[in-house]
Amino acid sequence: MIVAIDGPQHSGKTTCLESLREHPALAKVHFVEEVARDIAPRFGVSTTDDWCPLLEDRVRLAEFFDAEYDALHALEVDPAIVDGSALLVTAYQRVFLDASAEPKYEPQYDRIFLCEPWGTPQSDGFRFLAGQVQVLDAYRTLLVELGLFNRLVELPATEDRLVNLKAHPVWRRILSRS
Repeated sequence: MIVAIDGPQHSGKTTCLESLREHPALAKVHFVEEVARDIAPRFGVSTTDDWCPLLEDRVRLAEFFDAEYDALHALEVDPAIVDGSALLVTAYQRVFLDASAEPKYEPQYDRIFLCEPWGTPQSDGFRFLAGQVQVLDAYRTLLVELGLFNRLVELPATEDRLVNLKAHPVWRRILSRS
């Protein structure tokens, strides 16, 4: 079983992943951290300001998205919880590069948790805020197109988000399979 935790930048995906990682019963689950952060330095991105040149260079941006897909595909093993899925990469690709982009490989996500941004985002010196609403719209559209909307669980944009995430029955299914 592969579970995605998705949402635009600064929406709390990594916080959700880290919260689940602390759960002792999920110790045997493979946690896939945000791959964009790992591959960004290869494309000259190490701070928030570095994103603009990459977003303006369509060739390099296409290479960046390909590198994200390849990294995710290599890391998504069963059972896994993924911080930012290939579906999310496709939504970003649709917003910033090609509105008709399709996933590079067929998504295999059994459950998808969607984090909407809430509160005032704190700069971490790496992420940018541009396109959050457009990425969410592109993401939802993509799920409908691929027939995956029934796998979506929208997490509330409130402090109850982590409680709702941890209480979801999907974790019992993962535990029964590992």
